[in-house]
Amino acid sequence: TNTSVSEYEYIWKVKNFLKYHDVIRGVEFSPLKSIPLTLAFELKPRLANENKNYLAYEINLIKLSKEEVTKTCRFTIVAKISSGSNNATTMTVLSTLGTPRTVYDLNDSTHLFTGMLHTTNYKLSVNSTCIDAASDVTFLFTLTFYGHNITTIATTDPVLKLPDEKHCNVCRALKTLYESKTNTDMSFKIGENTIKAHWCILVARSPVFKRMFENNLIESKSRCIQITDFDARTFDYFLKYLYCGDIDDKSLDIVMNLFALGDKYSVEGLLKDCGDILADSLTVETVCRIIVLSYLHNDETLKEKCMQFLNHNFSVIKKKSEWAELINDYPKLASEIFSSMTAYLE
Repeated sequence: TNTSVSEYEYIWKVKNFLKYHDVIRGVEFSPLKSIPLTLAFELKPRLANENKNYLAYEINLIKLSKEEVTKTCRFTIVAKISSGSNNATTMTVLSTLGTPRTVYDLNDSTHLFTGMLHTTNYKLSVNSTCIDAASDVTFLFTLTFYGHNITTIATTDPVLKLPDEKHCNVCRALKTLYESKTNTDMSFKIGENTIKAHWCILVARSPVFKRMFENNLIESKSRCIQITDFDARTFDYFLKYLYCGDIDDKSLDIVMNLFALGDKYSVEGLLKDCGDILADSLTVETVCRIIVLSYLHNDETLKEKCMQFLNHNFSVIKKKSEWAELINDYPKLASEIFSSMTAYLE
């Protein structure tokens, strides 16, 4: 059996990096002949804390093949990122294929690292090293395999050749459509304010709106919905998200209200985006409000992150007035928090 070290290089050149606001994936590749393993690298933009003035870009390694991977095959990944004007920055990630107890599990997907794009100067920073992301960005991945019968297969062209221009920019077009109010066919009445929208967008983006129209819960001629539980500014941000997936205002109160709207109208993407922002915004001043929100809307992922933060910072949080209010108003939640802290201290 040949168990010598074997390397596999994968080059991914993303042209006009700043144009991409949706998830993009590189060309699939199969680095090993001895096991059925198909992989792809993925670039996933996500929202970041507004106070840090950046956008986050996750780099993930996705396993596409269905077969389970042997636990004996180890590998390392070295990623180099470069642009036209700066030196590359390098980081190393260690992993074990097929071992769910490790940090990275290639039988699902692996988060490799996160780059932060500073919106003021378009510098992409990774591990305190910056490159210019205003043009093309190239990723060079070197995978080194150990401990298995290894034969590399070279792909004919591992470079993802993206066009110089992204000809299909749906998000931008839909945002323009919403802001122009062209050919709107329904409206929302919020106090003295009226916000117009397009029926087809709402039905496509929200199962709740879809059911409302299908069950004739909206007056067929006026197509006007009264909104009494949210203000016009927040609801405008909500509708804009339905069109283009953007959250323009990431202040805490707005994001918390958008989180509630996402739950009310079953917009899963909004729930996840707001949940990410709120998880990154946890402080001793905000955690009580955020954990109550997660409790009321049954978001176990966000609640668990709040629990962990409370466990580590309870000596300070217990002195806050927000904590006293939480105990008084939500005794069941307070009991869950105490149970979590007891388990943490044990």
